Amino acid sequence: MTDHVLTTAVLALCEAFGRKASPATFEAYRIGLEAIDDQGLARALAAALRTCHYMPSPAELRELSGELQPAARAIKAWEAFRSAHARCGYRKSVNFDDTLINATIRNLGGWEAVCLRYEAESASETWLRKDFDRIYAAMMAGGITDGQTAPLRGSIERENALLGFTDHIPAPVLIETGLPQYPTALPAQHGPRPLALPSTNELLDPIGRMPE
Repeated sequence: MTDHVLTTAVLALCEAFGRKASPATFEAYRIGLEAIDDQGLARALAAALRTCHYMPSPAELRELSGELQPAARAIKAWEAFRSAHARCGYRKSVNFDDTLINATIRNLGGWEAVCLRYEAESASETWLRKDFDRIYAAMMAGGITDGQTAPLRGSIERENALLGFTDHIPAPVLIETGLPQYPTALPAQHGPRPLALPSTNELLDPIGRMPE
């Protein structure tokens, strides 16, 4: 998401809903809308101007952009885990492009432990699935660190590392999920950014103009 599109969106919302924009307003929306792309924010702005009676929060704009909510996203994440298990088992190291999955599995004990538990519970999947969904949603809400997103180690890598065979450790298998990347953590705070306000014509471009 570019600063220009964010500035345009916040100013348009403040104008439409009779709110006064301040540096804190822009900073709050910048943090809350982290990782939303320009197209998603433009969709959210257009939908908000058509349907909202009050100025939407960043969380509401994320929904209006089409972003999956935690429960729906967790379903897709679980299916990605099941597919990766069938493809790689616990022997190979893996790296999910949705790094929230890496963090969730690491919290549950790591790739080997989760795969073995899944195999033991495969008849029902009930308890592991509930734990996975709960932790995934918590990670999504609270943010994760870069250390939690690291690739997940399989038994081949662990055994070779213990034996000192560091030249025989295969690269993790990349697991593509189709899920958009989620912010790993809240962005560092450096104070409100100076904003170059767009002209009236620039403000109108993303939302359309009235016919002359």
